Amino acid sequence: MYHPPAFAPASRRLLETLYPQAVRVGAADAAVLGLNAVCDGRHVVLPAAARGLAQRLRAEGFVPVPVHLPELLKAGGGPKCCTLELRPGRAVVAPPTGGGAPDVRPTR
Repeated sequence: MYHPPAFAPASRRLLETLYPQAVRVGAADAAVLGLNAVCDGRHVVLPAAARGLAQRLRAEGFVPVPVHLPELLKAGGGPKCCTLELRPGRAVVAPPTGGGAPDVRPTR
């Protein structure tokens, strides 16, 4: 997904060539951070205000999952900002010492 006016003409042409089936997002949906979505391959969690994008995604075979996050939008964030990728074997979490936060270290 992308918002074409956010790119220079040459970049838009390249995107259209490389990703001809990409979903193009309009100004109204971009303004409510509709592109700040999260997809698991079928379900797309996106701002509830991105109604046009939700309709387009449904037409493309995805299942839109609209969420109402107006306070996060005020700060310039959306659903993707509320995520944390967890990958097995990529980090070690040690118990907190002295009442502080857990110590998270990448594995080697």
